Amino acid sequence: MSTLLSKPSDGLPESWDLARWNQALFVHFFVQLQTPSRYLNRLYITGDELRSASGATTRSQQEVRNLFINALREAIGSRSLGHDAATRAQYWEVDAEEVPPFLSHLLLTCMVANDLADELKSIGDFRKRLTKILNGGVHHGLHLLRPLWEQLSSWLVNCNSRDPRVAQLILPLIPDSGYHSIIGYPLRLSVPSRRDQHLLADLLVKNKLAGIEPPVQEVVALVQNKSGKFSLAFRQVFREFVDALKKLSRTALSQTTFWLAVREIALATSAIEGAAQPALKTRLEMEDDDGHFWLYVTCDSMAKLNGYHSVPLAALRTSPYRYALHSDNDKVTNLPDRLFLNEARPTGIDAFLKPVKVALAEGLILFVEDEDNVYAFTPNIPFSGRLCAVVGDKVAAQLKTAFSVSQLQAEITKSRYTGWSEWREFTAEDLREVDFSRTGLLSKVSSLKSTLPVPQIYLRAGVRAGDSYVSLAGSLPRVDVPDADRVALLLQDGSTLDLEPSRSGMGGWDFPGDVDHLQLVGQHRLLAYLSSIQIAERVVSFVQDVFETRYKRPSTDGRWFLESGKEDVTVYENEDVVAPWRSDKQEAFTIAQETPTLPARTTDNQPLNAAITRLAALLVSQRGISEGVLAALLKDSFNIPWFAVWQTIRAWVENGLLDCMVDLRWRARLYFGCHPTLVAYQNKNAFTAVLTGLVPPYLLQRFNELVPSLGLQGIQRFSASPELPALPCCRARSVDQLVRLTHELELPALNWLRKPDQLSNSVAHVMRSQSPEPRNWPTYKQWDWQRLAFMENPANPDSGKLSLQWRRRDDGPDCYTIYRDGALVWWTRSRTWGILAALTLAGIPAFRRTALGEISLATDGAYLPLPLARFAAVISPIGPGPKHAVGVGGTYQYIFPNNLVADEILNALYPVLIGPTRRVSLRMERLLAACNLTPGPSIPVPVALRDELKQFHDSQEAVVPRRVPLSLLSQLYAELRASTRRTH
Repeated sequence: MSTLLSKPSDGLPESWDLARWNQALFVHFFVQLQTPSRYLNRLYITGDELRSASGATTRSQQEVRNLFINALREAIGSRSLGHDAATRAQYWEVDAEEVPPFLSHLLLTCMVANDLADELKSIGDFRKRLTKILNGGVHHGLHLLRPLWEQLSSWLVNCNSRDPRVAQLILPLIPDSGYHSIIGYPLRLSVPSRRDQHLLADLLVKNKLAGIEPPVQEVVALVQNKSGKFSLAFRQVFREFVDALKKLSRTALSQTTFWLAVREIALATSAIEGAAQPALKTRLEMEDDDGHFWLYVTCDSMAKLNGYHSVPLAALRTSPYRYALHSDNDKVTNLPDRLFLNEARPTGIDAFLKPVKVALAEGLILFVEDEDNVYAFTPNIPFSGRLCAVVGDKVAAQLKTAFSVSQLQAEITKSRYTGWSEWREFTAEDLREVDFSRTGLLSKVSSLKSTLPVPQIYLRAGVRAGDSYVSLAGSLPRVDVPDADRVALLLQDGSTLDLEPSRSGMGGWDFPGDVDHLQLVGQHRLLAYLSSIQIAERVVSFVQDVFETRYKRPSTDGRWFLESGKEDVTVYENEDVVAPWRSDKQEAFTIAQETPTLPARTTDNQPLNAAITRLAALLVSQRGISEGVLAALLKDSFNIPWFAVWQTIRAWVENGLLDCMVDLRWRARLYFGCHPTLVAYQNKNAFTAVLTGLVPPYLLQRFNELVPSLGLQGIQRFSASPELPALPCCRARSVDQLVRLTHELELPALNWLRKPDQLSNSVAHVMRSQSPEPRNWPTYKQWDWQRLAFMENPANPDSGKLSLQWRRRDDGPDCYTIYRDGALVWWTRSRTWGILAALTLAGIPAFRRTALGEISLATDGAYLPLPLARFAAVISPIGPGPKHAVGVGGTYQYIFPNNLVADEILNALYPVLIGPTRRVSLRMERLLAACNLTPGPSIPVPVALRDELKQFHDSQEAVVPRRVPLSLLSQLYAELRASTRRTH
């Protein structure tokens, strides 16, 4: 569209015909090269604007104005303005790639409506003013112009879908018949006049309503008291707005000419007045974590203020607020906490917190959730969205009463701040149903005053890939735009796809179930309508299924750390820092015998495949996702309760699908996708290989197809729960077969599983590490030795004068400290190692041997250190995880091929507690198995023989029969003596 977006370059304005004027005016008013996707709801056509449009800056405004009028008079000839425009429209289509030939006709009517030229100052009637401009005519065929305005608006939408630099025209609401039904568009598009704007701006400034969402009642009262100062046209649209207050919806009211003008002027008043805007943009955000609100200030750029500096946030955001303000002094609490505690704040900081201070003084601080799943402070009730609030005791009782009268509900808990409570689980739509204007203290709360924000389109859920969404079944977003009676997707090819009212029970709009997902790929525009009037619009783009597995990884600059084995935590410096495998086969783990294997079979778990696809799409396009986003994704995918989500997340990490990284400079836990890798170990004369990492369905399908074609044996692995994928597994006769498989799957080099004793130090050894204890870290929760869990108010916080405390601040990762008799014993930033250490000091076993080759947790949180857990995921027939993710009392388990491997794991952590391992020989297992199959006389198993078998830890692996054939009895005793000699 380069030609369409270019101004005429041939000739001077005095030689321009109407087509050149149309082109110049289109580029001037509707093309914005610097800030794409503009919306226009005002058209001020003055001599100065015409001069800028034509580029004739050496001419006076009046000269250029006369050139434009004369060109239009010559083009019209003897026809009326409306008939000439309609005639030209007959040879033009809405989907054409040329400027409408009637554009100058329409813009002339806007100029006539708001022209302050001397020749028109004394003429008030619109038609008479037009007669004066055109040197004749009476009615001017104006009834023919209304549909042309609507065609112009539609054409601009089409242009914008092809090139976002073309702005769209938001037409005001006008009646279908009667007064202003014919000339309403130019009158309202040109209202208010420049003079009315300045009068209104001054009025808003004097009454402290500038720079905020204007409250409806206050604005109506102000304009009504000063109505005599405004123009007749502005008074008319004001009267229409007052009448509409009695019958129109809030959405319709927000689109009226009067309110669009008021809101635009109110929010831009500081710019009109020439007030300097701060270069740094900030906002207050809230994180709802572990039952409490944590407040912090974010900003849009790196900056250093008086006593504070900004650091990048860990999670990727679509909003510009990607940095957090931190104090230069670790002993100083954060800015929001200082506000609540009435502490002194550095000079220069207060300006950023002024709106928050107002809300704090009034006793109500509102937060609304945005599309980054972040709750941000809002000074007014937004148009829609989920809300949370910090409510002061002075208004809490009245707010509860108002909620009760309106039959609204909210979850209310005690706040960390004295005299405040935390309110959750209510929406902006709920709050707008309550009339606070007559409710005592609440009527004076600024954030509860009725406003009319412009409707916006929000995209909820869906599989996001950067700024786009994945066009797959079950992955499309839900469109949320309150009050709309129609939502449509304008596709790149010009066709329209109507969305359907959502069937989820959450409101909004869904894409049709039979939509062609390939047709959605690309960038399109969502349009929302109310009574055929467009009320909102936004760009949305879709990409195809993600076939990429090169997930974006964190930087190796020393910023990130994760749970380790040789020590409690380790800084992330390379990809395999905690992986239980290496490329060196010399130190590889070898197992003499595995549990009998089953042939691999293809299983189709749709919720699990969808969850993996969603995560893969997110992690390919962005560098990590927050724990809150991951938890919500898994909860929604599997429909499991919150208490089951955290064990599921841990299982995904232990099975090698995700890495959990902690930011050393910020209280943030991010999850990154693990690259698919083939890991092998040797068993007898064969090699077993397991495909680890976040494996999307397409790669799993390719693995299952390649295994038999390369002469490999597919092995069936299982998972502990349906919310956890089983790792793909195969068996090869040679290393070359596995190397070829890695090449065919386009994976990194083949890796070899390491031995357990190379992966982790003992708990006692890890606790020998010493570093300065973190100071000024408040206690968040304490370990309850009765319930073996972290609690805010534990019933038994001390066991033998031993205590474990969970400490938290917002400017660093959580830490866990162990005290005995008030003295520090050890501290760590790893929750897993903190719990293991505390249980060890208290003499409580962290793990139980519950069955053959199985290790279960003694309490939630006492997991195997990550390298050992990932070793278990590779070697085990059933991956680590909760037995029943959705059941109450489900246990977390690690299952190994036999007791020998299980004991090696426990011996790595507790070498003193685990004695020498003795196992039943393969020949003994076969003899015991043959007891039930050998014919001939038999006797009950001798007591001496049964007692001798008890000395072996895995004797239960071989089923001991009740009777022994006499022909096998001597062989059993001989093999028992040989096994004992080999063990010792």
